[in-house]
Amino acid sequence: ANLNVKGDDNDEIGLGFLQADMEGVSLHQSRGGALDKNHVYLDTCSTFHQIANSNLVRDIRETTNGLTGHCNASTTHTNKKGKFGLLEVWVNEKGIVNILSFDKLEEHFDISYHTKNTNKTFIFHTNKGNMYFKQNAIGLPYIDATKSSQAAQVCLVTTNRENYEGYNQRKIEEAKMARRAVAMIGHPTEREFMGMVRNKMIKNCPVSPKAISNAYKTFGPDLAGVRGKTTRSTTERAEMEYVDIPQDLLELHKYVSVSADVMFVNGVPFLVTVTHAIKLVTIEYLENRTAKQLSLCLNRFIKIYLRGGFYIKTFYMDGEFEKIKCK
Repeated sequence: ANLNVKGDDNDEIGLGFLQADMEGVSLHQSRGGALDKNHVYLDTCSTFHQIANSNLVRDIRETTNGLTGHCNASTTHTNKKGKFGLLEVWVNEKGIVNILSFDKLEEHFDISYHTKNTNKTFIFHTNKGNMYFKQNAIGLPYIDATKSSQAAQVCLVTTNRENYEGYNQRKIEEAKMARRAVAMIGHPTEREFMGMVRNKMIKNCPVSPKAISNAYKTFGPDLAGVRGKTTRSTTERAEMEYVDIPQDLLELHKYVSVSADVMFVNGVPFLVTVTHAIKLVTIEYLENRTAKQLSLCLNRFIKIYLRGGFYIKTFYMDGEFEKIKCK
């Protein structure tokens, strides 16, 4: 059931497998078979990714543009987007199915389709291995988002579910609280945060040292802290390249006109000039705005043009430069 999807003036337009949440139809079951809320289906006619189960998506946010889906049953609209692994997806909690667009995935992966000995499977080939969208009982190709062994190969889904083993729900919630606390106090290292908690340096802190340890074991290093503390890597050496001015340009624009004005950045004056024909912009800091200082900066500017073979024919200025006539 591929529906026409159209948006308002600012909405995204596309085609997709989008169904409204109607009476008698749930996220788990529809006519003809089961649609599991943790399954992500491959839609060959969709032009966008859509996830109905928000638990599979991170970094959910509202956008100025939305997506509106129309069908003979009703209309659904969403203006939420999020990250499904590394994919940017629409989040529509009124939908009854999670879908990935074949067209969008084809932009990133090589795809093959096999009908013999593979139960009619779409195979996505990546540099980390292959991922298989196999058909379910009603013929829809899907992956199970809760099984990291399938999705992690192509980074479509990132999950720490395997790391949850051995911890009860209370321990997991405490670990999540510890990770949120790390972000709130500026992403210290595990050792620093542990010391703060043990020495009671943070007032009213509900996090225990054990929760901090469990957080690092479950979720891994704090990525924001790692990025912030990573030193700058060696960059390639910058090579100076000089470009000769074409003779045709010199002959065509030998005499130029220039506009000049004094502009301010946080109250600091700068002399800004722009050449009308060749669009060369110069900016020079002014120690003061006296006639002597303005005249000195303009003379330096004129000499720069003379070295390049250009002659200034006309200056366009405002009344502030009236005082340099005698200079």
